[in-house]
Amino acid sequence: MAMYRPDLLFIEMTKACDYSCLHCRASSIRFPSRNDLGMKDINEIINSIGNIAEVTGRAPHVVLTGGDPLMSPSFIDTVSALSDSSVGFSVSPAVTEKLNTDMLSFLMDKGMNSMSISLDGQPEIHDEIRKCNGLFRETLFAMSTIKDFGIKLQINSTVMKRNLMDFPFILKILREYQIRTWEIFFLIATGRGKGEKPISSLEGEDFLKYLLHVEASGTAIRTVEAPEYRRIKQMAMEGFPMIGGDIFRELIRRSEDTNITGLLRAKTYPTNGKRIKTAFISSNGDVSVSGLFNLKLGSIRETPLQSILEDNEILMNIESGDMFRGKCGRCRYRKICGGSRARAFSEKNDYLESDSLCVYSPEINEDVIAI
Repeated sequence: MAMYRPDLLFIEMTKACDYSCLHCRASSIRFPSRNDLGMKDINEIINSIGNIAEVTGRAPHVVLTGGDPLMSPSFIDTVSALSDSSVGFSVSPAVTEKLNTDMLSFLMDKGMNSMSISLDGQPEIHDEIRKCNGLFRETLFAMSTIKDFGIKLQINSTVMKRNLMDFPFILKILREYQIRTWEIFFLIATGRGKGEKPISSLEGEDFLKYLLHVEASGTAIRTVEAPEYRRIKQMAMEGFPMIGGDIFRELIRRSEDTNITGLLRAKTYPTNGKRIKTAFISSNGDVSVSGLFNLKLGSIRETPLQSILEDNEILMNIESGDMFRGKCGRCRYRKICGGSRARAFSEKNDYLESDSLCVYSPEINEDVIAI
């Protein structure tokens, strides 16, 4: 028996959210649904987490997400149940009036590990993406309040064509608020994200090289649906030059006051750490690898989670990389990177196909590819 043990287990409490963000993978709705996860579902998930820990030696860390998880009628009871079961958890809420000091106090008392909120660009861009004037200002206030509580805060940002050049601005905000972890989502054409334009592969390569310099200067970077970042790190370790084209140079120029430009000479790049494995439970109980990868593995309302994760052919294929097709299947970095299976599935309806974000080609001399 082979058990896939996710490091992170995302639980989508509800698709309800006060906002209708242009890139929302959940296609959020205004109110909770009767079909949303209830305490019967949550208790079964917690029981499965215990069983997974018995088999693998360690339980996954739970991330409560949405929509806005705070809009779920089961949210308070879920947090209490996780706390009572000693399951480590984090929360990813929307910035609304529900995210107030009483809620923060409650979450701290229940042992919440960390919190993440979103920031996607300069004020006009951030508010435009969320269709809410003044939300950028409210987000900064929320960041300050969360930090005052001593809560470990992560900022999430989604990169797409409309905000690519805003990332140096976001970096300045992170430095100002002394936030050390930045999780960057790369757009997948799912949900309302189908209406947004993703960055190109060449822009992606420049952007990932820029992120390497950002991380080397003290901000921990996590990429979602861009495992190519691991290839970039590996190539840096192998001595390939980590400079790029026009987008890279402009991002660096806009970041001159954030102390990253010196690394172009020093080349003190971070190395690859452990590859993080994930699983996602949607608000209707369906299980997938992530919220952006809409390939159903099963349903917790039909099968216990640990049974879905046992000897699962899809998960085993993704982990091994041996069945990948196209250039991903020929690539010597496939064990390190593996490409985005979510993007392959979204664009080609085949999760084993190659990832269009990547510019690397196994057939071309690597000295040419490492721009």
